[in-house]
This record gives sequence, C-alpha cells and structure tokens, in this order.
Amino acid sequence: MFEKVASLLGLARRAGQVVAGSAAGREALAQGKAHLVIVAEDAGRSTRADFLTEGQRKGVPVKFFSTKGKLGAALGTDPKAVVVIKDAGFAQEIEKILSGKGEVGADQMGV
Repeated sequence: MFEKVASLLGLARRAGQVVAGSAAGREALAQGKAHLVIVAEDAGRSTRADFLTEGQRKGVPVKFFSTKGKLGAALGTDPKAVVVIKDAGFAQEIEKILSGKGEVGADQMGV
C-alpha cells in the first residue's frame, strides 16, 4: 500500500498539487485549497489533533498514515508530519487506497 500512495504523492508533487509541512498545510486548509490531509502516524499529538479538528471543520478528509520520514522520502524532501493534496483527483485516488477501497494506478487517472 505504501508504494502505491508514495507513487501518487510523487506524481501529485511533480504536478504542483502537494503542500508539505504543518505551516503550509494549515495555510492550504485555511485557503480552502485542501482536498485531503495526510498526517504521519508519528506526528505529535497536538499536530494530529489540530489537523483532525480543522479537517472536520472544513469538510476535508484527514488520514493518518506512515511516518514523517517515509512521507518526506516519498516527496523527495526532509521528514514531513503533514502532507496536503490540493487536487481532487489525486486526493480521491489516494483516499481510496488508504481506505482499502481500490487500487487505481496513475495511468487510470489520466496523468
């Protein structure tokens, strides 16, 4: 599962549809640009709680997945506790994988 999500995160990053990091993630949520929030399972308790609350308030799904190191590596950067997907299509496909409801490849997304 991680490899599929990491692949989609990489594609979304190259398409300019990812925001990484807590501060940038909060800004994307506040601006209404977020379609999915991924919070690392090893993120701090306050980070997890803050993003879960804000995601619920904004109607944006929040998923807890993987580790800060692995999320950062998937994006080719330093460890990141928060990754925000700005594109609805990428968000939907990643959420399907994380929910165990499908395994859609990037070629099926028109990317």
